[in-house]
Formats: sequence, C-alpha cells, structure tokens
Amino acid sequence: MNNLNKRKLLRNGLMVILVINFFALIIALTNLIDDNPLRDYRIALVVSFVAIAALARQVCKNCGEKTD
Repeated sequence: MNNLNKRKLLRNGLMVILVINFFALIIALTNLIDDNPLRDYRIALVVSFVAIAALARQVCKNCGEKTD
C-alpha cells in the first residue's frame, strides 16, 4: 500500500468520524432529546469537532498532491 492510498484511507476514516461528531454536536446543542446525556459534553464535542476538521483538512490537502 503506497502513501497516497494510506492518506486516502486516513481521509475517509476522518470524514466518517467527523460526520458522527457533527451529529453528536447537533444533538448536544439542541433540545431534540429529553434528558440529553450529551449536554454535559458540549465543550468537548466542539473542541474535538474543530480539531478533527482541521486534521481532516490537512490530510485532504496532502491527498491532492501527486508525490509519494
């Protein structure tokens, strides 16, 4: 497996985690569920969302390069 394929696999994994984190963040910030257990973790979800998004952005930028 070459470096480009590893980066693409990492990118796809990060995107899945980012989408799951996004949905958890939406649930935590809204009152869709009574007695919401994610309400206590709002700050942690925001920080992790920003960190994962930044990491995914860097990986996506590197996937566009043709060098191995």
